[in-house]
Amino acid sequence: MKEATDTPAAVPRRTFGKTGVSISKLCLGGGSFMGADSQALLDEALKCGVDCWEIVSFTGNAYRDYFKKHPGVREQVFLSAKVSSTDPATMQEQLDKLLDEHGVSALDFLAIHAVDDIRVLTHDVRTWAEKAKKDRKIRFFGVCTHRNMDACLDGAADLGWIDGIQTVYNYRLQSLASMEDALHKCHDR
Repeated sequence: MKEATDTPAAVPRRTFGKTGVSISKLCLGGGSFMGADSQALLDEALKCGVDCWEIVSFTGNAYRDYFKKHPGVREQVFLSAKVSSTDPATMQEQLDKLLDEHGVSALDFLAIHAVDDIRVLTHDVRTWAEKAKKDRKIRFFGVCTHRNMDACLDGAADLGWIDGIQTVYNYRLQSLASMEDALHKCHDR
């Protein structure tokens, strides 16, 4: 029987997309925390090496409060978020709101949520993403996909300007040749 220790095991790391940035394999965020325990949960996440955090509009002031209380932590965290539109004006509105609500000046990764057809990634979307990067509001840009993942991964790899993709993946999808082929294509590009 293994003895318990006070030192938590570090979560393994991997390179995120084609960014070259090493992040924890686990991501904390979304609706996984809210309320009084959120500050303790963020402390524990960092102790365990979970430095990939996702912000959403309904987490309240958890991140804002944490970053105020712990100066310098923001620079240690890979902070991601999602927008729900491909309209550049709406994307800008949603990004500005996220930054303001969470008290940060930039995100490391911004994704368009729930992309199920890669054709929504138009020239206008690319132009907006490039401007957001130039303005230092985001470092990297990509998509999040929950349906037609194999086609979205395959198509995004062909675009050449998508930095990262968040996708559904589990043991059932692992047996689909089209999914495995698309993952390999993304990795190779």
